[in-house]
Amino acid sequence: MSKQDTALIAWDGECKLAIANAKELADTSIEPDSDKFKRNVLDNIPQHFGEFLYTALGDRVTGQRSSVLNREFIKNNSLLVEEAKEQGITVEKFLSDKAINDKNMVYGVDQHQAFITAGRKFGVSYFTGSGARVHTIYFGAKHAFKYLTQDHVDCVKNKKKKECTQAFLDFRDNFIGGLDGLNNSLDETPIDVKLGVVSLVNKTSKICRDTYNSSNTGRYTLLDDVIDSTITHTITSIQEYPIWNMRDRLRSGEVKSIYGDIPSYISLTFLNIKQDDTISVVGNVDFSVRSSKHSLEFASNDNVRTVVNHLDYINSYHRITDHAAVRDSGHSKLHTRDSGGVLMNMDDVVKNPAVRAIIDKRVDYYAKHSTLLQELKHEYADLYFVNADI
Repeated sequence: MSKQDTALIAWDGECKLAIANAKELADTSIEPDSDKFKRNVLDNIPQHFGEFLYTALGDRVTGQRSSVLNREFIKNNSLLVEEAKEQGITVEKFLSDKAINDKNMVYGVDQHQAFITAGRKFGVSYFTGSGARVHTIYFGAKHAFKYLTQDHVDCVKNKKKKECTQAFLDFRDNFIGGLDGLNNSLDETPIDVKLGVVSLVNKTSKICRDTYNSSNTGRYTLLDDVIDSTITHTITSIQEYPIWNMRDRLRSGEVKSIYGDIPSYISLTFLNIKQDDTISVVGNVDFSVRSSKHSLEFASNDNVRTVVNHLDYINSYHRITDHAAVRDSGHSKLHTRDSGGVLMNMDDVVKNPAVRAIIDKRVDYYAKHSTLLQELKHEYADLYFVNADI
């Protein structure tokens, strides 16, 4: 082994040891938040919501299907209402006649899902084009959280079931109402950081003894320097909870799913923004009720050349300026550039008071509403056990 090989091996070991030590400190600093999240937060609030509600309401929400005209649909189709009025017929009769004469009303883009319905489950209904017959698209347990409306509650006839549905809807609205500012936020978090400038060296023989085509290569990572830098801002993202606007047309294949697999999570992305100049990603920390990831996890691997290491179900962007938090904050026209190094003091970043406030606010919010949902489930446990197939 040549002196050069010996030196490269030593430098490679020193670099990987430095990154491993930084990773261990980062793991230790992130672990308390990750553990607290796992202990106190439901893995998937919408899934728990839908599964419990449908079980508590039994095989059928109502014995006989019950429907009401969708108020938002009527509000958004005033010309249709005027046409019905001019003909001296109800909106229901007008839609029924229109479906008979226009098959696009049944199968095409003009389909009017004008009715909010409770039957086997909750859903929307539209005329089939065969007289007064309607077809209903029911929501699976995964989607009940997103698509449940006050009109659905009003369709429930049984007093106890209606009370339960109203309580769950009130919980959903309360949960959604407090999310403002928690998702895709960009906050100032001035933190001095240390970046390790790492190089990747490939060494291979020019003249090979074994075969002319030999591609045996030695790969080494070198820590060239540790430089001072700054984190100026933090992007914080959590799971998105879009709620149906009661106007968009729904597709059966998209809303009938029973299970959803995106768990509750918190994602922090640390940025260095130089006003009117450049923006770079310095690193990230993600944790959910299942696992956690951060920038240093694979930083010493030969094939990893990015400082971002998100959980699989968190959106990644080709350019950080495409992120909603950056775009909405007026920084979308800044030039993107590399951070210049590996974040070596992630532990200091996680312990910083500004970052702590961001994390604690969201962990506490998730934990509070997980507890409220569990309390709601206990309140209607009698209904659940009467109808559960156990």
